[in-house]
Amino acid sequence: MFLCCAITNQIRSKILLLGFIVSSELLSTFVVADVVINEIHYDANPKTEPTEFVELFNSGDARVDVSGWRIAGGVDYTFPDGSILDSGDFLVIAEDVAVIRSRFGFQTVHQYRGRLDNDGEKIKLMDSFGKDVDEVDYDSGFPWPTSARGVGSSMELIHPLLDNDLGGSWRSSSVGSIGPEVTYISKGSSWRYRKGNSEPSNPINAWREIAFVEDGTWFTGESVIGFGDGDDVTVLSDMQNAYSTVYFRKRFNVESDKIPARLLVRLYIDDGAIVWINGTEIARVSVTSGPKDFDDLGRNHE
Repeated sequence: MFLCCAITNQIRSKILLLGFIVSSELLSTFVVADVVINEIHYDANPKTEPTEFVELFNSGDARVDVSGWRIAGGVDYTFPDGSILDSGDFLVIAEDVAVIRSRFGFQTVHQYRGRLDNDGEKIKLMDSFGKDVDEVDYDSGFPWPTSARGVGSSMELIHPLLDNDLGGSWRSSSVGSIGPEVTYISKGSSWRYRKGNSEPSNPINAWREIAFVEDGTWFTGESVIGFGDGDDVTVLSDMQNAYSTVYFRKRFNVESDKIPARLLVRLYIDDGAIVWINGTEIARVSVTSGPKDFDDLGRNHE
């Protein structure tokens, strides 16, 4: 996999254009602003193992206070005061907290009352005022993922933007493969970067591709890369009032038989970012729509 990025600056702020390249498979965009019911494991195998769960996902830009929110249907749970779901985080409501943590490695787990129906039922997520946030009326037969019934698989939402009340929006996911997060690019890692005093390649988009060969205008630096914040490891002392964009590339490898069902991208940026994987845009934060030139700016954001 390969990650490319570019950061742009507005007076002292930056825009990050980030490009990921995944040689084995293109991954889809992962940007929405809702808390959604994202995964359901309703039929354990073996039947006596209490491993059923419902997973919530917050793919918005802001943390969400879910205090007083309620999961209702065949199962019931009300979140206590102080329950927070950070941007990009998952939260599991399960049949048995201890078993789920031991079996799958989930950490943020709450225990519901009741059981999920193996033949299908309606699950509702409501906020503290009783207003519907999300709802899934799942079934065990086609077009819902049939492998989620009787063989130990869960079913997971293909993409958070899809209507999760439609069977075609879900796919089977082997819960046996669920476990602790795997980090492909760690905080403080080194990156290849290029100062945005001109377009990074010809044609302009070529720098986002796997086969792109970096020339002498590309450097290596440890993140955080930037200026003016006092938190930068690699300081771009010549950036202010000189160039508005910095381009980044990062390669990371994933074995072909271990392609993740989900990839979570966390950005630490000022002002904005565009992210690509294998040349395909997957995320855009605090940047207007459309193609961007090397001297464009992001919205003011920290």
